[in-house]
Amino acid sequence: MIYHLELSDEALQAIGSVSAQWAVLECYLARTTIALASRFGNPTSWRAEETAFMQRRTAFHEALEWSNVPPSIQEQGIAIWYRMTEVEQRRHMIVHGMAGEFGGDPQQIHFSRAAPEKYWFSERLSIPQIFAIAEDIARVNGDLAKLFLDVWLSSDIAP
Repeated sequence: MIYHLELSDEALQAIGSVSAQWAVLECYLARTTIALASRFGNPTSWRAEETAFMQRRTAFHEALEWSNVPPSIQEQGIAIWYRMTEVEQRRHMIVHGMAGEFGGDPQQIHFSRAAPEKYWFSERLSIPQIFAIAEDIARVNGDLAKLFLDVWLSSDIAP
């Protein structure tokens, strides 16, 4: 038996865009965490090797906290960390929620999750809103990629 979602191609494209952008974010998060440790000679947190994204996001934050990481890099990285945290829950709902058309309108997608109970949610988003979330993630990706380059190009190595 095969279960097919009854969503429009446009809805599937929007959901796929969120997922694809998040995969890029995870890649650049790992690269930048390792670059921060390598460039400034600090150990990489054990959290960087964990499966859970929250742990890897924390490893990135820890890599920024060392006193020999230049303040400009720290500020840039912490700002990205906050934005990443904000967009993570919206991405989580889209990728981990059960999706279906709302009221027969192919432009309105209902995302829900009933179990486990502490993670329950129910949210309705339009296809443009889903694409906007993908764009928000893409902007974080651009800033992460810039930070990655800034780390390696930094001549301001704090004592």
